[in-house]
Amino acid sequence: MMANRIEFLGNVRGPRGEKGESGDMTPEIVAARNEAVQARDDADAARDQAEMFAANTVAMQDASMTLVARDDNSQFAVVQKDKIETAVGPVITAATATPLAHGSAPTVSFTDQGRNRTIQFGIPIARDGIPPSLSGKYSARPAANTVPAATMYYATDVPEAYRSDGSVWSVVGAGGNELGYAQITSMFSTTSTTPVDVPGLTVTFVVGERPIMLRLDTDMASQGPNGIAVAHILLDGVRLASPGLNAPPADRWVTISRGARKSGLVPGSTHIAKIQLQSADTAYNARVTGTVNNPGSLTVVTA
Repeated sequence: MMANRIEFLGNVRGPRGEKGESGDMTPEIVAARNEAVQARDDADAARDQAEMFAANTVAMQDASMTLVARDDNSQFAVVQKDKIETAVGPVITAATATPLAHGSAPTVSFTDQGRNRTIQFGIPIARDGIPPSLSGKYSARPAANTVPAATMYYATDVPEAYRSDGSVWSVVGAGGNELGYAQITSMFSTTSTTPVDVPGLTVTFVVGERPIMLRLDTDMASQGPNGIAVAHILLDGVRLASPGLNAPPADRWVTISRGARKSGLVPGSTHIAKIQLQSADTAYNARVTGTVNNPGSLTVVTA
């Protein structure tokens, strides 16, 4: 601060116009010089104080604004928080993620200011704009209008493939997919005149949107020359078909292959199919049989 001082007072000339030191100056000149030097020093000190005051003021303002901004209870913080929440939503204080089932839309659950919320995101378009190919259980298939048009979904438990047009799903591809299969490799016989379950010939399955076919393939016989054996194909306890056999002479084995078609089942629902057997007369055994190389079977396929 002292570098700008004006060095002229020490070069004051004496009474005869000659350059001299303070001893050559009159008392008045010396007093004037001292007053000028003191005034200069006072000015420098005042300037230093002013600069320090300005710096301290800025620092105090910064500290005060930081403190106010950090204080959750300050009016400034409340106003700014409201402005932020209005613009971008509440502040997220905690978030959790869970594994996703195939074909399900990703979700994020979080807590903001004590309120629990869940956000569900749509299925994204795959790379290069190609619609995604999804898979999972039929029950996990997303709504057709939540995925890009031309998205494919394969239901692993049905199994069927579907294509979304951006509004509805449509089943695609050929039928003939196996939904359930059961077989026997030994003989079962009964003299019951009411239908009884054939052990081993029961299947549980899930249907899609196609009709289904239930088929019995087995060797069947009646013990007596006038006996009648009847096998029934049942779906959820309701008889769909009854291939009967009147087989003289006794124990004449005949191969039975019979199917029944069923439509209108609720997509994604679970059903039970089974085979029951009965004899028309308690005096005669009704029989079905199979071997390891030629099993009797119940098959459920899509039509």
